[in-house]
Amino acid sequence: MIKREWNVRKPKRNQLIDNRKLYDYGIENPVKKLNEVIEMELKAEKAIKLEDGKYTGIINGVEFRDEPFEYTDVLIKEDKTKFELKCGMPSKVTEDTTLGMFIENITGKSLVIGQDYVKTLEELEGKKIEFMVINKKTDKGSFCNIIPSSVKPIK
Repeated sequence: MIKREWNVRKPKRNQLIDNRKLYDYGIENPVKKLNEVIEMELKAEKAIKLEDGKYTGIINGVEFRDEPFEYTDVLIKEDKTKFELKCGMPSKVTEDTTLGMFIENITGKSLVIGQDYVKTLEELEGKKIEFMVINKKTDKGSFCNIIPSSVKPIK
């Protein structure tokens, strides 16, 4: 079995990926699917639901994605249930964008025009925070959403 740390976002299960990426994973036959290479286990679990309200947790990491749009996902682990939520925001940093306001709220500093905030976001890992959650019901089910403007550091 091939063991490799992911340095890019994992492709979706059963998704074919291009030959260059397959070669990076040590796969010479590009017809194989990723789930044939990586050991997977699917066990049924009890659904974890968070009610609308205020919670505390820690920032568990930051992911950047570019499909279908450029987004920044801040991974937040809730304290009591250890449930991990994604707080996704478009990857544009200005005083008026969600990500810009998020950075200002969490750091307590104003944005500096021209400064790169990737390192700032990555340094937030492990930071204790409080945040608000709302549940949205759609035709695909019910989803917990973090309100990005509610994320504040715990001092």
